[in-house]
Amino acid sequence: MPEGPWPSTPILSLRAQHCRGPRKFATQICGVASDLAPDWRLLRHLVPRNDGKELLARLRGFAPRNDSNIAMKLTVDELARLFGGRTRFVERLAQQDDPLRHAREVLRALPDEEFREALNAHPRIGERPASAIAAAEQGAENDPSVLAELSRLNSAYEAKFGFRFVVFVNRRPRTQIVSVLWARLERTRGQEVATAIDELVAIAEDRYRQLASPETGNE
Repeated sequence: MPEGPWPSTPILSLRAQHCRGPRKFATQICGVASDLAPDWRLLRHLVPRNDGKELLARLRGFAPRNDSNIAMKLTVDELARLFGGRTRFVERLAQQDDPLRHAREVLRALPDEEFREALNAHPRIGERPASAIAAAEQGAENDPSVLAELSRLNSAYEAKFGFRFVVFVNRRPRTQIVSVLWARLERTRGQEVATAIDELVAIAEDRYRQLASPETGNE
C-alpha cells in the first residue's frame, strides 16, 4: 500500500457520503473508494468529473491551494505538464517520492546543459505558448509595442545568461513583466540561476494547485 500523505477525513466517512449519490455512479465510487483511495490516479478515471472532484482532492490528502500540502509522487508525464515539457530534469525529478519539494535541489545539482534545457522548455514571455495552461498564465495582452520590447529584452537576456528568461507571471500584465526583465538583466549569472530556479518551481507549484483543485478539475 502506498505511503502517505493520507486524507484527514477517514476513508469510510468519504465512502458513506458518496454512496448516497446517483445510483449509476455507486459502483464506480463506492465499490473502489475504500480499496483504492490511496492512489488517486486510479480513482480519477473512475469518478465522474463533476461529482467526484471534491472526493478526489480529499483522497489525495491535501487541501487545494495550500502550499504546506504540496506533496506526492508524480509521473514523468505529470511533471512534464507542470514544468513545460519532458526534459532530463523532469525524468530525474520523477524518481523522487516528493518531487515538488525536491525540485530546487535537483535543479541546483544539474549539469549546465540539463539546467538550460529545463529552463528552455518554457515559452518565451510574449511569444505564443504551445500549451493552453501557459497561454492562460501569460494572459491576452497583445500591445505590439510591449511584445516588441519583450522580444528585444528576451534576446538580450539569452545572449547574456545563456538560457531563457523564466518568470512566475502570477496573472500580472505583460507591461509589468517588461520592468522585471529590465531589472534582471542588471544581475549576475549566479543571481539569475538562483532566481530562475525559484521562478521555475513557483510556476510548477501553481500549476499543480490549479490542476489538483476540486474547483478546476484534473484535465
